[in-house]
Amino acid sequence: MAQRAEIIMIPADILQVKEWQVFWAFSKKQLDMVLQEVEFVEVGAAPEDYLLSKALWQQEKLAVVSLEKYFGIPQPKVSQADKCAVLKDVVEKGSGPEIGRIMVKIGGNIRVKEVDFTSMATSPSMLPTRQEDVRGVYSLSDKHLLVFPNVEKIYANCLR
Repeated sequence: MAQRAEIIMIPADILQVKEWQVFWAFSKKQLDMVLQEVEFVEVGAAPEDYLLSKALWQQEKLAVVSLEKYFGIPQPKVSQADKCAVLKDVVEKGSGPEIGRIMVKIGGNIRVKEVDFTSMATSPSMLPTRQEDVRGVYSLSDKHLLVFPNVEKIYANCLR
């Protein structure tokens, strides 16, 4: 039986990889909100280059992350990222599981798609760094490459 799921696809802000168009992919349930305007509260020298700043969202400070920088993928000179997506996942804390949120810079339009996950898995070897922080990489017949970042691990790395 085919395993189907509804996902969101966010175009990666990178140059095309060979003939593939790369998308960051998440379960539709992980998307809280897409924001056009963001109130940045901490801008400046971050401990890691992927951590762009912190932003205030519903009285909570969220890490603003560049997934392209997180995974070490070269970006074009002019970034298309003009919005932020608030993503969530269940994270383990000392007091038990809670919801952890990060904000990611995005460009382009978010697509919602139902996909069949049988026999599409591929290797995350195209990612220069942090391949272990990917839940999976899948290729679609229409030359789209879906990379599923592990929001829980990225959240944990932003707390360090």
